[in-house]
Amino acid sequence: MTKKTSFLFLLFLIVFGTANLYAQVTIGSDEEPHSGAILDLKSDNKGLKLPSVSLSDTAVFQLSANPSDAVSAKGMMVYNTNDNTTGGRGQGIYTWNGTWIYSGGAPRADIPVSRIVITSPENASTVNYGDALKLTANVLPADASNPKLAWSALWSSSLIAGKVVVNDTGLVIGVKSGGVTVRASAIDGSGAYRDFTLTVLPTDVATGISLSSETGADSVKAGRTLQLMAMVTPDHANPNVKWEVTDGEKVASVSTAGVVTGVSEGEATIQARTMDGSALSVDTVVKVTAREMPSDTVGVLLNGVWYLTRKFGNTTWMIDPLKCDTAIKKGNGVEDTGYHYFSSQQAQNICPSGWALPNDTQAQELIDYVTWSTVTVEKDLWVSKDRVGYWSSASVFAELNVTAPYWLEGTNRYFSYNGSWKIHTWAAYAFMVKCVKDE
Repeated sequence: MTKKTSFLFLLFLIVFGTANLYAQVTIGSDEEPHSGAILDLKSDNKGLKLPSVSLSDTAVFQLSANPSDAVSAKGMMVYNTNDNTTGGRGQGIYTWNGTWIYSGGAPRADIPVSRIVITSPENASTVNYGDALKLTANVLPADASNPKLAWSALWSSSLIAGKVVVNDTGLVIGVKSGGVTVRASAIDGSGAYRDFTLTVLPTDVATGISLSSETGADSVKAGRTLQLMAMVTPDHANPNVKWEVTDGEKVASVSTAGVVTGVSEGEATIQARTMDGSALSVDTVVKVTAREMPSDTVGVLLNGVWYLTRKFGNTTWMIDPLKCDTAIKKGNGVEDTGYHYFSSQQAQNICPSGWALPNDTQAQELIDYVTWSTVTVEKDLWVSKDRVGYWSSASVFAELNVTAPYWLEGTNRYFSYNGSWKIHTWAAYAFMVKCVKDE
């Protein structure tokens, strides 16, 4: 072949070969390619083999040393062979779109839901009675194997609990005024959930109010409690009520949540009044019967005051808290019932002669005894009667009907009951004192 012939042949290949580079192509068949495909693969028994690459991190485009190549590489697909790719799901097909996105294949393992975030439009935490509020839940990680959630409205023990209906998309409809909690739970077995608290707002004034007790009883022993419940109608009215002892303040007290505590024998009239301006009220009479005491309880006269005492293990304890005029504060936030609160420094030398603050060993002995005792009357000596909280550093009563704290020997040491007994090492408040006998 002459040089002239060779040149013409090369020119032919360049011209016509370049033109074919921009044509649509079918591989594996004589059929025309699909009109929307530049490359159409057709086969009944063969497939496309992607390059196998071990990706180290889904955030890194490691196929080029030039960082700018990562921008133009969007849409590139590879088969990842690395089981431990950071941010990935093990082996499978990945597509680059600014990050490597898992596109298919068998993941190394199921990825459980680890966190759920619930949001509402404009951060709303209220919904009017009869209206709807759409909650949105985001599941993390974003590539969790099963991101589906179950929505539910939780039952509440609150006396002014609201009520809603919630569907499987998080749409909440208010059907009763008051506070309510909605929960979104993962269904993948991970146990992940997130609660969202909201308030169903009333849209009308109350037209009726009634009272009942949690157990159906209308009496309580001194030193024990009875939970009263107020029902305000209609459902879309404000369910909040104000509780008050209108007669018999020395017989019983009532908390802001309707918990009646028996103080002494007799009858007390408890009133619940609506707080929406309707001025509706309802009364109930609670009878307080004698306090149960174990047969080995002993009365002791100390500094002119009678105290009930009882021996637990090797230690004789005061059952009633110490009464002393030098207390920082007297009373329980409602009336002066004889409870006296002292600072830690006051408490160290406040007990009568022959008595002292308990040490850790004595306190633990009592805690163990009361915790494991199956005799209700003995538990009541240390739980129900004296759960009258403490006088806080802000000069207010705190945790009334919830906590029972008492000072121990040693500055800022105390033991308390708040669902269970514990010994603590710090406090800046005023607590009660129960002394033990020097024996």
